[in-house]
Amino acid sequence: MAFWQALRIGGDEVEGFTTLGAMTRAADVVGVGRIVSFDLGRMIQGGTPEDIVGYGAAKLELDEAIGGPAQVEPITLEFLLPGHPDNYKAMVKDLQGSVPVGPVLVFLRHKGGNEAGLFRLVNSRGLWTSTPRSGVDAPLTEAGGVDFYGHEIGDFTELDQLVAYVKSQSGP
Repeated sequence: MAFWQALRIGGDEVEGFTTLGAMTRAADVVGVGRIVSFDLGRMIQGGTPEDIVGYGAAKLELDEAIGGPAQVEPITLEFLLPGHPDNYKAMVKDLQGSVPVGPVLVFLRHKGGNEAGLFRLVNSRGLWTSTPRSGVDAPLTEAGGVDFYGHEIGDFTELDQLVAYVKSQSGP
């Protein structure tokens, strides 16, 4: 859980979805895969010296595409890094030692434009996996995500059940 806890960022979601089906249909790419590496990504300098935003870059290999175009190459999935930029290198080094090995179900948005080839999660509930906290968990959320989508998936105990459900929701 340390990997996911370090990447949690609170705040209002840019994109909110009331159902997993709506999120599935809205995402540019939905798939099941594995994070194979995590590195320090882009650093973006704003208008003042202290205005720096950093990203962690996860390489994600998709094993199965559920929605959107099939991805042959690994996906670069960016995570906004919390905290102070002076701590980003050490944080990423720590995270490299705790990259989760299990499968993840992701709902991705292609950034496009001058960020073409880069992806982000649609929101904090855009990544699901099994964790010590739950067999079906959105680990980037404090509550785990099942509280939000419990009306759909409250009885699920395994990620495979969630994947099958999302496949059933991927139609028009």
